[in-house]
Amino acid sequence: MIRCPACGAENLPNSLFCEECGEPLIHEEKLMVKLVSLTEGWKIEMPLEGEVIIGRADPATGFKPHLDLSDKGGVEKGVSRRHLRLFRQGNKVYVEDLGSSNGSFINNRRLLPFSPEPLASGDEVRLGGEILKIYLEG
Repeated sequence: MIRCPACGAENLPNSLFCEECGEPLIHEEKLMVKLVSLTEGWKIEMPLEGEVIIGRADPATGFKPHLDLSDKGGVEKGVSRRHLRLFRQGNKVYVEDLGSSNGSFINNRRLLPFSPEPLASGDEVRLGGEILKIYLEG
């Protein structure tokens, strides 16, 4: 039997949702993303919940990416406001160039805009002139 974490009800093995309250019984493992700038030396660690947009803030529209490179030399390095998206689908993590001006590269291979590519822990991702080493932990 599987006990529901929300209401405590017992459910049959292999149940995906609680029969009492509808809560999912199987939760995805939390995944942390660690980004290390090979050009500047800074490090950031954040959970990958849904998606992470990397770019620069736009005060005119109020847009703020999840990871704002404005104060990390993003303008000078040619990082677009909406440059790159990291997201998880099942057990895989993907990167997607969001139509950036200066392009995105994974391990020195240019990404096609709006065409997600799988990402492995330790891959290098370049956004304009910013080079990031990305580690997946979880």
